[in-house]
Amino acid sequence: MLPFRRLFQNAHIFDETELSTLRINLGMMQTDVGLQYEQTLYQSHHGYPTVVQAINTGRRGRPAIHIDPDFLRWAYAHRSTSGIARFLHVGR
Repeated sequence: MLPFRRLFQNAHIFDETELSTLRINLGMMQTDVGLQYEQTLYQSHHGYPTVVQAINTGRRGRPAIHIDPDFLRWAYAHRSTSGIARFLHVGR
């Protein structure tokens, strides 16, 4: 809203054609920014990376657990082994 307020405050500076062009362009820019924001927000909440995978080995017993090594490197710098295990719902 701020660009429109400033435009209306200074509307006397522009002739009618320029003022109309500025209004249209500002409206289009605000729409574009709003759409980009919505798209970014949607993408940031759409899904999540798979950090833990249960791999069926075909043998008896529980499936093998594979944890993303990049995640583990990052997690070890921030939490204890017990804390990571609790977060991932796996045993230490």
